[in-house]
Amino acid sequence: MRVLVALCAFALVGAGCGSDDRPSDADWAAEWEREQALVPTADEIVQGGRDLCDDLVGQYRESMSRLTPTPAESLDDAVEAWVDHAESIVFECPDDRVQIEQRLVQLDVLAAEVDAGLDADPG
Repeated sequence: MRVLVALCAFALVGAGCGSDDRPSDADWAAEWEREQALVPTADEIVQGGRDLCDDLVGQYRESMSRLTPTPAESLDDAVEAWVDHAESIVFECPDDRVQIEQRLVQLDVLAAEVDAGLDADPG
């Protein structure tokens, strides 16, 4: 009987720890700002080359753990797309400034989608 009671208590505690454990908009927005600040300029990528890119690949791979959970489920896909794109830029580490600038513009568009979703989130 004690085992049954313990299992029920464990299940009730576990049920309270579900997807409702999302951070507040303000807390998450601060982390989002820090992540965006990691994005180098095209000049920095060209100058830093492969060494800079290699450092950033690891940082961006950790970004998902710092940015998830998001404050709202509606942000999840946009954040994942932003992290994936940021990671792909530094993984490929192009040395063509024009190509880098184009990729960074795409990253800015993805960031704007996240920002719009954050602004729309009533939490």
